Amino acid sequence: MSEDASIQLERGPIRRMEHLLPSPSLPQERMLRPSHEALLEVTTSNDGLLQPSTEADRIDIDVTGRVRSGTSSSKKMTIAYGPLEGDDTPDAGRNILKKSTHAVTPVEFYREDDERAINHKDRLWTPWTLRRWTLVALICFFSLSIVALEILSYVSKHQNGLSEQSQSRRFLWSYGPCAVFLLVAAVWHQIRYRTQQLMPWRTMAGGPTAASHSLLLDYVSSWGIISLFKSLRNGHLGVTLVILGSFLTKIVIAASTGLFSIQTRAVDRRYAPLQIMEQFGGTLDIDKISTSDAWVGLRNGSGLAWPTFGPTVRSNGTQNVTDTIDVFSADLTCEAAATMNVTSVECVQSNSSLCDLRWIFNAVTSSRSSCTFNDNMTWVTGWPSGMTGSRRFGLLSNASCDGNAADSGRLVITTGYLTSDSEEPDTQRFLNGTALICKPEASLTNKQVTLGKSGNILAVRDSVNKADTSLNTNAMSFADAVWRAANKSAPLRSAAFDDSDSFVDLISSFRPELNLDAHKDLEEGIRAIYRPIAAQIARTQLLVPADTAALDSSSSQTSADRLFVNAVSVRIMEVALGLLILITAALYFVRPAPSTPRDTSTMAGLATVMAQSPRYVATLQGLAAASYATIKEVVSASRYHSCVTDIDLVLQGEEQTFRISVDANDSESALEPSRAARAVAKPENWWVPIYDLTRVAVLVAIFIVLMVVELLHQRSKRDHGLGDADNSSPMRYAWTFVPAVVMLLLMSCIGIIDFATRLMQPYQALSRSPVPAQRSIFINYLSQFTVVAIWTAVTNAQFAVLFSAFAMLVAPFLTIVSTGLFVPTMLSHQAAMKIDMTSSINLNHTDAKAASQLSLLANSVIYGNSSWPAWTSDTLVLPSLSTSRQNTSEDSSISVLRMPVVYPRLECTRVPTSSILTSASTDTNKASMHNFSIPVAKGCGSSCSAADRNACNSNQDYVTLSSPVSQDGQLFGRVFLTQPSPASDGRDDDDCPRIGILYGNGWSGQGSFDELVGMICSPGIYQAEANATWSLPDWTVQDVAVDNSAERIIGKGDTATIDLNTILAKPESDNDFDSFFTALTQGRDSISAADLTAESNISTVQEKIQTLYARILAQSLSLTARSHSPSTRPPLKATLTTTSPRLIQDTTTTRILESLLALTFLSLVLASLCNDGRKLLPNNPCSIAVMSSLIADSEFVKKVVVEGGSEWVGDEELRRKGVFEGFVFSLGGWERVGGDGDEGGVRRVFGIDVGEAGAGG
Repeated sequence: MSEDASIQLERGPIRRMEHLLPSPSLPQERMLRPSHEALLEVTTSNDGLLQPSTEADRIDIDVTGRVRSGTSSSKKMTIAYGPLEGDDTPDAGRNILKKSTHAVTPVEFYREDDERAINHKDRLWTPWTLRRWTLVALICFFSLSIVALEILSYVSKHQNGLSEQSQSRRFLWSYGPCAVFLLVAAVWHQIRYRTQQLMPWRTMAGGPTAASHSLLLDYVSSWGIISLFKSLRNGHLGVTLVILGSFLTKIVIAASTGLFSIQTRAVDRRYAPLQIMEQFGGTLDIDKISTSDAWVGLRNGSGLAWPTFGPTVRSNGTQNVTDTIDVFSADLTCEAAATMNVTSVECVQSNSSLCDLRWIFNAVTSSRSSCTFNDNMTWVTGWPSGMTGSRRFGLLSNASCDGNAADSGRLVITTGYLTSDSEEPDTQRFLNGTALICKPEASLTNKQVTLGKSGNILAVRDSVNKADTSLNTNAMSFADAVWRAANKSAPLRSAAFDDSDSFVDLISSFRPELNLDAHKDLEEGIRAIYRPIAAQIARTQLLVPADTAALDSSSSQTSADRLFVNAVSVRIMEVALGLLILITAALYFVRPAPSTPRDTSTMAGLATVMAQSPRYVATLQGLAAASYATIKEVVSASRYHSCVTDIDLVLQGEEQTFRISVDANDSESALEPSRAARAVAKPENWWVPIYDLTRVAVLVAIFIVLMVVELLHQRSKRDHGLGDADNSSPMRYAWTFVPAVVMLLLMSCIGIIDFATRLMQPYQALSRSPVPAQRSIFINYLSQFTVVAIWTAVTNAQFAVLFSAFAMLVAPFLTIVSTGLFVPTMLSHQAAMKIDMTSSINLNHTDAKAASQLSLLANSVIYGNSSWPAWTSDTLVLPSLSTSRQNTSEDSSISVLRMPVVYPRLECTRVPTSSILTSASTDTNKASMHNFSIPVAKGCGSSCSAADRNACNSNQDYVTLSSPVSQDGQLFGRVFLTQPSPASDGRDDDDCPRIGILYGNGWSGQGSFDELVGMICSPGIYQAEANATWSLPDWTVQDVAVDNSAERIIGKGDTATIDLNTILAKPESDNDFDSFFTALTQGRDSISAADLTAESNISTVQEKIQTLYARILAQSLSLTARSHSPSTRPPLKATLTTTSPRLIQDTTTTRILESLLALTFLSLVLASLCNDGRKLLPNNPCSIAVMSSLIADSEFVKKVVVEGGSEWVGDEELRRKGVFEGFVFSLGGWERVGGDGDEGGVRRVFGIDVGEAGAGG
């Protein structure tokens, strides 16, 4: 109490002391405000007797405060007194200070700020959700969450994920974050409820407030968006903040569902156990050089050879392995020869009358070192002696250079022209020569090698950890091996040269675009041939199996499932959490607590305050059954504020009180509307907390979600997933966030029914039968956590809340479980698609440039057992295809239905040996030129010669092969092209055979051949439809099934005829075979030469002949007859089978989610059946005015039931003190004696009171 505290009160004739109001013209001075411990003594200047007067008089009252410490102070205040209006009692003013309903009460006289409740925060109540440490704890949690997210994001980004995880353990990292933030959301929900519920009280605590901002203000039952705009309009920042906070918590929950994800990434494993399967330990053996060395080497194209190695246990996820191993490489270092000279010319014996010349050269390098060619290397000749002219040649030889005796071996490759103006050998000259002198190099170098999943080399890096291993074979030995391999491959002579050796022919065939008369191109060509052949020889001869125990420890790269932090989720959560920090901090300053002495959200709590507020009670009496419009009209006539006052302590010696004060300009007019309302004993209209249509809509929504989940699961099983799960696609956010958002929306819908059920349960219990206070007026389910509400409902046997709260308890688990509903999984699946045919076979199209590659391609396939070239499979020629689909896995395949394919076919018929006409002549070298005549249909050949006329059939024509055959009986084999005679009489000569086959034992000189076999063959090109399957992404053919039933011939005769002897190489053979028979007996799927002539093998030989011809012709067609398909061609139907990330719906999660949805549906149905809020209350009880109106006419708002000071204690203390104990309460109509209603002074009211409604009052 301040030392100068005093007040003057003036007013005219006093009607009732409790309605006295301060004059607006008087300044509000500081009132007497004793502490709770003070005992006041009041004395008057006229012996304590207040005499009535016509006009208000003034009297000075000394107020002495004596506190417990013993100190005291005395002040004077002056009040006006006079007779009560309408009271003619002589002592009307005497009892004004006595304990009565007309006592001077500071709550009823709003005069000074000290009475405002907001100035008594130390005594007021704050719910735990709005206490300082709760908000500080939330700020700390939000801050730590941001720090944790940043750390996780940094580790995920810089450490290639957080850790390896399995999809089977995804529940830990998918459910965890969502569950944590749902718990936070539950706490925030209570913060929001208390803020919305206490905001009207906070406005009244600050001073007189209009009813629209206090008693009628309802933030609790309004939709969030409505409450948000209402709070902004009213300036209630606390409500605005908590609603925004609720929205942000939902954003955090939704984002947290996609916080972690598993992605398949390449992971480097250090010190992984590797097994070395091969090692360099073999020796080079020139005699073991095979025909395939050159062809396989050129087809592989790699200039390196390395031992095979790999992980000891290869998993499906292993992508590549890295180890430090020895790598073989060979190369040539070349320099241009400054000059080349012919040192000598030798005559080589020839079958002709003139000898062929062998030229011996030497060369001089730019460093003036002289290099002499090896005379023992046989090579192409110049012009035969005695002839003139110019011939282009190309050759490779080894040479010895005198500039470096210790390392003198070199290779010299030369191209140029030999010309002669006379028949004398020494007049021939060397013109326009291009020569390279190349030093061979071969080494084993220690390298860090990375091999792919299929064993292909991905990367080679220099190693600094180990020393290089010495090679036990010198470089010139490898050069000789490469030269021999090139000659063994026996490629076809290059058409660009008159004379060339095999090496030059390989360069010309392998790199036809090079100009071999230019030093740069010549060097590029020789190195392109040399390096891959040398590497292939090293593979076949130097690599040997390693010891089975040969283990190494290096690194491997494995495709592993790694747990990553989603950057988008992190950023969304960090922004939302940052805003929540600001909101929570701001809420600390604008929270609406403390503003009440205790929890006033229950009817009992509100009753304790109303018991101290008789004027407020009188204002709302009789309004329980009135319409909301009537209540609004009545209460809007006044302003309201809450006060903590102690004048009763001064006058009556009682405790401090907390009251709601009514500030009305004309109290009688303010009460006037309520009198009419009091005559309404029963509500005319009932408030509906939730419409039946809303309940049905919520239940239907749950059912629809349940059905959608099941249908999606069935589709996921049927289609091997719902779709591709590309982690780089923005669509990944759909399967990550959409389920959670849907479940959050569903949880909000469930909350609508739960809110209505919890709100109405106490009133429903009161309406059914009289119930004790602890089961009715003490209960507010809205202020309880769901688990607590369930327990309370169980103990009170209130099953509607039990079921609705159980549904609300399950609802967060819907969101949690839905985070693991869709799972990206590597899965083999099929999908229908369309592909484009980019090229097909057109027999009218010829690509001459591509034809130059035929020899290399055919020989690598036949002799090197290489895989079938692109868009071919054995004898089939397939159209080239393309698809727009990207990122197909290595295990993918694509099947195409009804695709056009082209295939050549050679149909051979054996000719009886007796029908084959033979004749021969021999020379001094025992070589015979033999003529073979095979009968064919008339018009398909020539008539037999005059010499054979006695033996031939005049009704047939013959095709003849003239070929030298040894007379010592050596096995021979020939394939030749027939020459049909020109067509006549409308005959199509394309029907005539074009290929002749002859093989058997050579002529023994006795005029006959042993086991001679002859065949005539007709080639054709066919087209049919086929179903084909390719492996992706390199389009390797897996299988082709041709439907021959609809085949048609598209080419025959010359179109289907090729001379295989001009395509196939002719390696060395022990038999007298041409190139075709050499390939038949030495190449792919060969038959041994000894089995050729056996009668039992003739059919097998025939099949192999037909197959070999068809294979080579198929490669020829693929190279030369392939043309682009028109863009207007319709796409082909295909089925893609791939192992790729697919979005599957997890079965376990689906069943759990469906069970929870079913439980929720059933619980809400039962809750709806147990709680019918219709015709229960006339108005929404969430505002202070409506709830107060329900108990304003009751006995338990009087001090008879509620003793003084009850508004300061909690429910437990009230029970302990026995307040409301022993009473039962009910809701309904009541009869009250004394009033303006029915006859006999009985009036009927509606509301909540002590006893049984309808039984009288």
